[in-house]
Amino acid sequence: MKLLGSHKDLLDYEKIISKELDICDLVSDIILSDEEEENIIFYMRDFIVNGSYKRVKFSLLVLVVNLAYKYYDEDGFWKHFYDVFNIKDDSVNAMDIGEVLEEALKEKKLIKYKREGTFRYVGVILEQVGVARKHIKNFAEVIQKVLGNESYYIEMQTSFEKYKAIIDTFYCHRYLKDFLKDESGWEYTLHITKILNFLENGLLNYNEIINLKGFGIDFWKEFFKYYNLPQNLSNQTSDNNTPILGFDAVSLQIYLKLYNKSFEFPVNMKQKVYIEKPNGERIMYFNETKDFKSLYIGEINNYRFGGKWIVHGWDYKNTPVVYFHEKYGYIPDNQFMVSGKYYLLSKKKELLDESSIIDTLGKIQIEYETFYIYKVLVKEISTQNLQINIDWKRDPDLQVLDSEYDIFFDELPELGIENKELLLNRDYILLYDLGDGPKRIWDFNTFLELKTEVKNKKSYCGKLWAHPLKRSKSDARNYEEIVYKFCVIPKTNILLPDKIYAIDKKIKISINNNPYIKFTNLEKSLENPIDRVIPAYEKILKGKIITENKEIDFTYRIDRLEINIKNEDDSTYIDPNNIKDRDYIEIKGQPNEICNLYISKDKQLYILSENTRLDENGSYTVQTRRMSHLFQFIGTDIGRLSVRMGTHIYTFNKGVIAYSKLLDDFNFINKLYDDIDDIAEIDKYAEEQVRLLYSFVSEIPVNTYPTSVNKNKVFKEIINIIKVLDYDEIVNLTLPFESLDKIDTKINSIRKTLKWVIDARIILEKADYENRQALLEEYKTLTWIPSFSRWKKQIEETYEALSQKADLPEWLIEWTEDVINGDIGTYKSGIIKTREGKLLTEAWKKYQQGRLYDVIDQLNKVINIDDGIIKDLKTILTCTLFLKNVRVSSLSELLINYHPSEDLESVVEIFNNYQKLINYNQISNYNKSPDSLLKNLPLLTEDANMLINLKKIFSYVTNISDLENDEENYTWIELLALYNICEIQGIDRNDYKLKLKKVMDTIPASPETQRVFKAFY
Repeated sequence: MKLLGSHKDLLDYEKIISKELDICDLVSDIILSDEEEENIIFYMRDFIVNGSYKRVKFSLLVLVVNLAYKYYDEDGFWKHFYDVFNIKDDSVNAMDIGEVLEEALKEKKLIKYKREGTFRYVGVILEQVGVARKHIKNFAEVIQKVLGNESYYIEMQTSFEKYKAIIDTFYCHRYLKDFLKDESGWEYTLHITKILNFLENGLLNYNEIINLKGFGIDFWKEFFKYYNLPQNLSNQTSDNNTPILGFDAVSLQIYLKLYNKSFEFPVNMKQKVYIEKPNGERIMYFNETKDFKSLYIGEINNYRFGGKWIVHGWDYKNTPVVYFHEKYGYIPDNQFMVSGKYYLLSKKKELLDESSIIDTLGKIQIEYETFYIYKVLVKEISTQNLQINIDWKRDPDLQVLDSEYDIFFDELPELGIENKELLLNRDYILLYDLGDGPKRIWDFNTFLELKTEVKNKKSYCGKLWAHPLKRSKSDARNYEEIVYKFCVIPKTNILLPDKIYAIDKKIKISINNNPYIKFTNLEKSLENPIDRVIPAYEKILKGKIITENKEIDFTYRIDRLEINIKNEDDSTYIDPNNIKDRDYIEIKGQPNEICNLYISKDKQLYILSENTRLDENGSYTVQTRRMSHLFQFIGTDIGRLSVRMGTHIYTFNKGVIAYSKLLDDFNFINKLYDDIDDIAEIDKYAEEQVRLLYSFVSEIPVNTYPTSVNKNKVFKEIINIIKVLDYDEIVNLTLPFESLDKIDTKINSIRKTLKWVIDARIILEKADYENRQALLEEYKTLTWIPSFSRWKKQIEETYEALSQKADLPEWLIEWTEDVINGDIGTYKSGIIKTREGKLLTEAWKKYQQGRLYDVIDQLNKVINIDDGIIKDLKTILTCTLFLKNVRVSSLSELLINYHPSEDLESVVEIFNNYQKLINYNQISNYNKSPDSLLKNLPLLTEDANMLINLKKIFSYVTNISDLENDEENYTWIELLALYNICEIQGIDRNDYKLKLKKVMDTIPASPETQRVFKAFY
C-alpha cells in the first residue's frame, strides 16, 4: 500500500481495503508491514479517540488482526491495543470497538462461529488470526505431543468434546487454551496437524508451508523453531513451481519466470539475457516482438520423472484485452479467473466497471499496438468455483449404476482441471492413492507421476482428490473432499446386454472366463450348462471387478420392457366384461421411447394404443376402460399383450381373458372332451384358447406347450382346475405321474394343490379340526399357486379360513356352530350343558334370526352366571345391541368395573373404548382383537364388520391421519368414533361431520341420541 499522508487518505484506503476483504478467505490474508502499521495507527488514533472509528471499520479490522497476531499474550489483547494507540483504557470502550469489528466481519461474511460472553470479541479476532506469535512456542509443544500420540490424533478428530478433553491434559497459557478450546481453535489445530502430516509424508515441502495463506507473516518459521522437525525436511526447497508468463508493474514489461534450475528456457530463447535471483528464480523480460509466442515449451532436468513444461502465450495482435494475475501470471481466454488482483492490459482506454480499478499504471507500446494498463480487483466469484474440478476427458468404458468407481479399460483417460490457479498458488494440493498411501501429483499439467506409476500395471484401483492447504472461511472440519475414484482393467471380451429385453425373458451372456470381472447373480443355462443366463425379471447384473490391489462391487443395468395390469384383483389379465374405472395398463421401458400396444390373437396383432411415448421416467399408463370397445371389436376370449418398440415386438404372458365366456363354454368343452379320445379333434380355436389359458395359469410359456401326445392330459388338467376352483367339485386326482418330464412335473404340482383344496374344504365343512394343523403344514410345501387371480383368491381364502379356525379356542368353534346350525338335541358345545348356557345360546340364535325384542327378553333370563365365558358372551351381545341403539349410558354402566375372561377380553375392550370416546375421554392405540375372533363369533356380518372397523380405527388413535379409511363401508357408529377422536385431539373434523349429516336418518331414535349428536342439531 502507499503510505498515508492525511486523514482523507485513510478514508480512501478504507474503500480499497473494503474491496480487498471481499475476496479474502480470512482477514489475516492481508499482512501489513511494521511501517504500514505505524502509518495507519498514526491517522487511525484520531478516529478512535473522537469515536468516529465506524467510518474506517474495515481498515481498523485489518489493523487489529495484524496487531493481535503480534501482541496477544497472557495480558490479553486490549491492554496492548491501548498501548499501541497511546490512549487511556477508560477513554475508549473496548466492547464498543469489539462490536464494530464484529459488525465488519459479519458484513464481509467472515464469521463462522457464534459466540457469547467476555471472550466474544477477542474470539472473532482470533478466528482470523489463529495462534498469536507469543503463543507459538507453547502451541508447537502441544502439537508435538498430539502428533506423538496416535490415539490423541485419532480421537481429537472425532468430536469437539474429546478434543477439548485432550487439550485440558496439556499445559497451556490461559488465553491460548481459551482459543484452542473454542470451535475455531479446534478447526485451526486440525488444519495444522494435517499440514504437518503431509510434510512428514513427503506430500509438502518446507518452503511451501512457509508461504501458506492465512497464517502470520512469520508463523511457520517461528513454529519450526520449537517443533522437532527432522533435519532432512527442514532443508527442503521447492523445485516444482511451474513457470509463468507474468507482468512487471514497475518496468511495465512482460516476462517469463522459471523458479529454479530444474527448468530450462525454450530452445529458441536460450540465448536471451535473463536475471537470476539469489533464491534461484530466473526472469527473462520481453523486449522484442518475436518473444511473444502462442506456447512456451521447455525441458525439465533432474526432475523425478523428467519431461517438459508448457505455458500458454499471449497473442497481443488478436487479443484486445488481457489479464495477468499478480502472482501466477497470464490468464488465457478460456481459463477461469479466481478472485484477486490483476493487471489488465486493454487497447481501449475506457473500462466498463470503474469500481474495480485499484490503480492506473500508464500504457505500453508493443509493435504498433498501444495497451493501457490498470491494476484491478476481480471479486465476482461463486463458491463452487473456489474448488478444484477434475474431469475425465471421456466417459467410463463400463457404465455401471452404483459403484463409487469410474471403470476404464486398458488405461486411464486424459484428465482436465478447472481452476488450476488454485494449485499453482498452493491453495490446494493434488493427491492420488493406489492403495499404498497418498502421493502427490506435482505436475498437474500432465499427471506424470500417476501415469508413470500405473504404466506397467495391468489392473488397479485408485482415487484422486484435491486437498485445501490455505486457511479458509469454509469449515475445514466439514470440508468434503471431492474424490474421483477410478478402476482400470484390461479390455474385456465379455458381451454385456446392450439392448432392450422383455422382463420375463432370460438373457444369455458370454463370460469367457475373464479373470477381472465376476458376476454373482447368473444362472446356469438349461440348454447348455457351460453358458450362463441372467434370470427373467432381473433388472440388474451384479458383479465384482478384481484388480491387483482391490475388489469392488458393481451393478450393471439391464434395459427391460415390462407391462403391468393394474386392477382391484391384482391379476395378470384383463377381463373385458369386468373392467373398473380405476383399472389401467402400465408399460415401463426406456424414457422417451415410442411404442405400440397390441393384443396378440391367432398369430395376429390388433392395435390397442399407437405411437405412445414413454415419459421421462420410462413409464406410460392407459386406462383399461378406454380400450373396452376395442376388446369387444376384436372379440377376444384369450389373447396376450404385445409391445412393439423400434423394429422388435415383445410378447408377454399377460393378457386378456374373457373369463365369463370361458365358463359359459365350459360345459360344452367338458362334454366334448368326454366324448372323444384325442384332443386333436377339438376345434382349433378352442385348443388355442386352452393353450393360452394354460400358459397364464400354470406359468409354463406357450412355446413349451406339450406335444400332441400330451395335449390330452394337459387339457384335462385345465378342466380339473376349473371344476375344483370355480365349481367346488370334488375330483378324483391321481398322484404322481410315472414320467416326470417338465409337463408332468407341473401337472403333479397342480394336482397336489387341488387335492389340498379339496381336503381343506372337507375339514371346514365337517368341522373336523383334529387334522387341520397337518393340512396347514402341508400348505407350506405346495409348489403351484396359480397367478390367475380368481383361482389364487380361492386358495388363499381356503387357507385363511383354515388358519383362523386353528387359532381359535375349541369351545368357540363348537359353540358358534351350535348357534348357527345346531338344534336342541344336536348341540356339541360344553356351554349348552348349563341352564344359563342354553338360555344364552337361544338368545344368540334369536339375534341371528333378527328377533331383537325376543333377544332382550331371553338375555334377561340369563342371571345366575358363574362361568366367565357365558358372562362375556352375554355382555358382548348386550353391548352390541346397546351400541346399535345409541344406549351409550347403559353401555358405560355395564362396563364399569367389568373384568372379562382372557379369551374374550379383547372383544369387550372394543366396546369399552367406544364408550370412553363418546364421553370424550382419551384412549390409547388398541389392536389386540384378531379379526378371526370377531369373524367366528356368531355375530351378524354387518356387526362383525363394524367391530373390525372400530378395532382398526382404535389402532390409529394417536396417529389418526395415517389411517387408510374405508369410509364407504362405515356406518354412523364408526364415523362418530372418528369425529370424536378428532374433536378430542383438536384435529379438523369437518369431513366426518359432513359424512355423519348424510347418514343421520339411519341413526335410531333413543333418549340419548340428541346428547350424543348435539354438535349436529
